[in-house]
Amino acid sequence: MEPSKQPLSKLLTIEGTYESYRIPKYQRPYSWGRDDWQQLLDDIEDDSNETEGHFMGSVICVDVSSGTPGDPRIFELIDGQQRLITLSCLLIALWSKFNNLVKVAEGTSDVGSTWDEDDLSDIRSTMDDVRRKILRERRYQSDEKMPSMSILSHYDSDHFYVGRRKRTDYFCRLLPSTQDFNRDDYIYALSRYGLLPDVDFKMPIRWGSRRLARCLSYLFETLPSDFSSLRKLFKRINALVFIHISVNSQADAFRLFEAINNRGVPLSALDIIKNSILATLERSEPGSIDESFKYWSSMTETLGEDSIVHESYLRHFYNAFQFEDKRNVPKHNRATRSTIIRIFESMIKADAKGLLTDLVERATYYAAVTQPEKISIDDQQRRWSLVNLSRVEAKPSHQFLLYLLDSPRCQNSWNLYRC
Repeated sequence: MEPSKQPLSKLLTIEGTYESYRIPKYQRPYSWGRDDWQQLLDDIEDDSNETEGHFMGSVICVDVSSGTPGDPRIFELIDGQQRLITLSCLLIALWSKFNNLVKVAEGTSDVGSTWDEDDLSDIRSTMDDVRRKILRERRYQSDEKMPSMSILSHYDSDHFYVGRRKRTDYFCRLLPSTQDFNRDDYIYALSRYGLLPDVDFKMPIRWGSRRLARCLSYLFETLPSDFSSLRKLFKRINALVFIHISVNSQADAFRLFEAINNRGVPLSALDIIKNSILATLERSEPGSIDESFKYWSSMTETLGEDSIVHESYLRHFYNAFQFEDKRNVPKHNRATRSTIIRIFESMIKADAKGLLTDLVERATYYAAVTQPEKISIDDQQRRWSLVNLSRVEAKPSHQFLLYLLDSPRCQNSWNLYRC
């Protein structure tokens, strides 16, 4: 483990090293809202310590760098994505504000300007500094052969490549997860806000309605428009302090993450249980985390998008099958919202792999109970029965029906009346 105290300016751009952060696909999507965005701005502006910026807490990363000389240093971000994504959005909005000032100074805006060449040079220098915290650049000499676009595009998801302008390739400093279109929204924003003017990205579907787009819009509208205030803000952003913790494995990262979570980091019960299963499987089978997450995701996809259904399934799963081998947790006859995490942590410790397998396989039955109109059921009599139960909102029956549909007799007949 390598903990170090770093300002944001060093966290994103260490001299002589290309730092990049990738958010793994198993992380939950970006979820901060207006209150969080405003609180961040207030913290940056109101911190009384002028010699050292506002303390932003820790970021936990797994160093997945290739180790090849000249290659970027790449970290997978286990804890800290909400803060770093928001700060990256803030830097994008800040750069766009500076860019508007340059347009005025160059006469490409309808607004008049009193800027001279020294002022313009100062703005451009600051813009370059902001850009380096958002994008990495790989510039090619005139006699240097450039890699083909197809090769770079092939490595897009792993190597942060986002586009080419003349003889320069651009790579993200931060690569969000693919969850909820976070990655597509973020990369599109680089073009929309002017950082990649010659690279054309298609606007993602429903772009304006998602959190990342609303975050960028809110920050852009909230930021000042004069150069002095913007430069002062950028100085404060650069000075924000983090504790950067780098570990060598996913298992070590999850151990740290669990310790931080126990001190009060707000996660849903579903997130905590998912992370606990993934961490346990990764410790027993190093390198299995992507496959385990894919398996977990097949369960949530079967259950649909509603996280309330996901959590109710976990409670009903325990209540229905607690008397099976490695499932019973002493002194817990029934799973509730307040006990569900403790119960699942005990079951995970006893048999994480078997538990995940059972959760995935039985999710089909729970989906048939909670949303029968979306599940493929050949027996129309059964579908009619389940749809009617769903319409009358017979939620107290969900646990019993889950147990019933899982029984061998019911599986063989696939007829509700014969179960």
